[in-house]
Amino acid sequence: MLNFDADYGEEEESSVELPENHAHKGIASELMRKHDQIMAALPNSYLKRPGTDVELLKLAGFSTVTVDFQVSDRVYREIDEFYNPVRMFKLCAKK
Repeated sequence: MLNFDADYGEEEESSVELPENHAHKGIASELMRKHDQIMAALPNSYLKRPGTDVELLKLAGFSTVTVDFQVSDRVYREIDEFYNPVRMFKLCAKK
């Protein structure tokens, strides 16, 4: 199994200047407050990823679980309209 994801629960306002047409640029503060409220209400939003993912996959019977923390470096070589300031990771799990 391959899963490409990021720990969006740890997302903070990025110090990276995003292009004007970026999807996350200019999100209203009220919308961000709503986002934070929803995240706080989710029972698992406090779990640290991908560490929790690794534990759960092993509990589910996967024998080998590896994490690649360098995905963002390879996918986002430049800051453009597709850039994601939240660091991505790849999980690879084998049964």
